[in-house]
Amino acid sequence: MQSNRRLIGGGYGADLPFIPASFVYQVAIVDTAQTYAGATVANLNGATPGNLEVVLFQLPASGVGAISSSGAAAHVRNAVLRHPSWSADEKQAILSVMNALGSLRGTATPLVLDFIAHYERILADRSIDPAFF
Repeated sequence: MQSNRRLIGGGYGADLPFIPASFVYQVAIVDTAQTYAGATVANLNGATPGNLEVVLFQLPASGVGAISSSGAAAHVRNAVLRHPSWSADEKQAILSVMNALGSLRGTATPLVLDFIAHYERILADRSIDPAFF
């Protein structure tokens, strides 16, 4: 686990060392202050060198409003996209959290469970049922 910090050459981020091998890595990102949306980056090949840049979007402060509990994930995504007071970046932030949560579901590793709980809390705090994802 790495924390955000100032990088040599400017900017902020984390240096993640990878063992050069031909298996797949998945990176999960979380902002415990809940200012920025989390994200996951899947299917990274440990045998391919290079840099990875991930843009995190700022989360909206308010909730999405009333969404039928009998809907589906697509219904919730549409409600996010139609939200009248969220900017395009805030909508993208919520969609990123939904995608991150969905990509980690089914994993039982304690650290990953912490990420899942964090993503669920972000959605629940904005009146979105995390069970859809």
